[in-house]
Amino acid sequence: MMDTSKFRELLALYEPVIREDCRGMNLDEFDLSGQIFEKVDFSGASFRNAVLTETMFSECVFDDANFTDANFNKGMMSHCSAKRACFEQTSLTEHNVVHSDLGQTLWHDASLQSCSFSCADLSGAILRFETAEKTTFHDVRLKETDFSDSYLELIIFFQNDLRQCRFDKTYFDRVVFTECNMAQMTFANQTFNQCPFSRANLQAATFGDCDLSMCNFQGANLETATFSHCDGTNVLLIEADLAQTRFVACRLPQSIWMNALAINSTVLDCDLTEAIFHYANCEAGQFSNCDLSRTDFSFANLRHGRFDNVRLNDTLFHDALVSDAALLRRPGAIPRQAYLAESQDWARSHARTG
Repeated sequence: MMDTSKFRELLALYEPVIREDCRGMNLDEFDLSGQIFEKVDFSGASFRNAVLTETMFSECVFDDANFTDANFNKGMMSHCSAKRACFEQTSLTEHNVVHSDLGQTLWHDASLQSCSFSCADLSGAILRFETAEKTTFHDVRLKETDFSDSYLELIIFFQNDLRQCRFDKTYFDRVVFTECNMAQMTFANQTFNQCPFSRANLQAATFGDCDLSMCNFQGANLETATFSHCDGTNVLLIEADLAQTRFVACRLPQSIWMNALAINSTVLDCDLTEAIFHYANCEAGQFSNCDLSRTDFSFANLRHGRFDNVRLNDTLFHDALVSDAALLRRPGAIPRQAYLAESQDWARSHARTG
């Protein structure tokens, strides 16, 4: 095992440190900026308050190491093992972690800024960040990973399986969940500010008392999901699979359901003011005790649907498919809109002449 004086001599050479045994070393407050370490064993070493600016680690071992209050900046950890390492109150800025095992690591009050985790393993890690901004998790193993009580801003989860993660009391600000697997997950009393869930798997997921304003669920699988007492103002459900999905006592004004597949969906006690359902397939859907003021169902499939005790006020059904024409004769219903008919005629005529 190496002693501290020998280690300092190696650093002074400004050459890559390769295949050294640095287990259990006390490197507290060391400045390791600009250094390159390859296949070095730092198991159990202490890096408290260390400075690691543009420091590169390749195939190194940090199992049970302590990085409390360390400062990582513009460096990289590639093909490393840091199992059970402590990153409490650690600051990471523009730091990259690639193909590394960080299972069961601790990150209490750590701060991440513009970092990237790719093809890494964070299983069993406790990631209770003080702040985490503009950081990407791509193809990361997150089995039983705990993000509880974290503030996540502009985080990107891309193609991750989040089903066994914990997000209790986590605040999501513009967090991206593109193509993530979130099936059967439950969220309660949480804020998702302008979060994209594009093409995510949210089958049978549950959202209760959540703020989902301006979230984007385009192309997401929400089959049999449940939304209760949520604020979904301006939410986008374009091309989403909403088969047998339930919305109960939700605010959904100005939501957009274009081309959504909402067969057998249930919408109860919801505000759908100025929502747009163009070309949505709502066959056998149920709308009960809903405010449909200025809601636009143009070109939607509403066959075998139920509209019980709904408020219709300038509600548009232009070219909608309905099983019971009596719906179109209710007070407040507009069965046809002249400008839409004119645009359809214009499109047809140009299609023939083109």
